[in-house]
Order: sequence, then structure tokens, then C-alpha cells
Amino acid sequence: MPLFERPPLETLAPAKDRWTPIYLEHGRLEVDDSSVKWIGADGLLCRIPVATVSTLILGPGTTVTHAAMKACAESNTPVCWTGEESIRFYAFGLSPNHTNDMPRIHAEAWADKRRRTQIARAMFKMRFPDVEAEGKSVKELRGMEGLRVRTL
Repeated sequence: MPLFERPPLETLAPAKDRWTPIYLEHGRLEVDDSSVKWIGADGLLCRIPVATVSTLILGPGTTVTHAAMKACAESNTPVCWTGEESIRFYAFGLSPNHTNDMPRIHAEAWADKRRRTQIARAMFKMRFPDVEAEGKSVKELRGMEGLRVRTL
């Protein structure tokens, strides 16, 4: 059983609802008991809800375990490595969404001219159900839409 289980995508907080970034330095970030925890050089222990943090900013003297980075990636939490007081910026890590299926589908549809035209007709039909769009090219659909706008 993995230490940190991937949360379902629909349960992750959107970027607009996440907490402010957290800056950490001189300590260790690791996973224990199914959560990410920070152990400071002074002995401070703090559990971090990485799924609700907007960014983890790691300063000098920071050690990170592989499991902690994996937990951040699975929670879509970006991690930045910076210098003291975040004056220098060294690296940035961000996991893409859990899958990239939708951008692939969009790219494949765009690359196929016939399919792209079919999708444009279907979208035009959804917006204007009373107008016949079969057999029309994308250019003709744009012209029809422009004519509708001008008349309005």
C-alpha cells in the first residue's frame, strides 16, 4: 500500500481556492502517516495539506524525499527551489494534470481537417438549431455567423 494515495481529481481544490504559498527552509519535507510533514532544523513538526497549498517554496537547507515530491505531484501542487529569502530562483516543478487525454483529443481533432469541419458544424448547430449547417465549410459557417451578427 502506498504511503500517500493519489486524491481523486474532482476532490482537489481549484487554484483559485488554494491557500497562499508556503516558504520553507532549513528542514526536511517527507511523507509519514499518509500526509506530508515538515521537520524543521529546530525540531518543529508541521503537517502540510499539500492538496490545498498553492505552492511550496523551498529555500536553502531543505531536504526533500522522493515520496514528498510524488505527493506534491499527485496533488497538483507546484514546488519552487529558491535561494535565501527567495531572492534567487533555481527551479520549478509542476506536474501536469492527472492525465493529458483531453488536450490530445483536441489536438487530434484539430489536425484532421474533415473532423475539424464536422465539429464546427455540430457546434454551429448547437448555437443555431434552426439553421441548416450540413455541407457547409467552416468559412461559410463564419460568414453565416457574421451575417447574423450584422443583422442584430
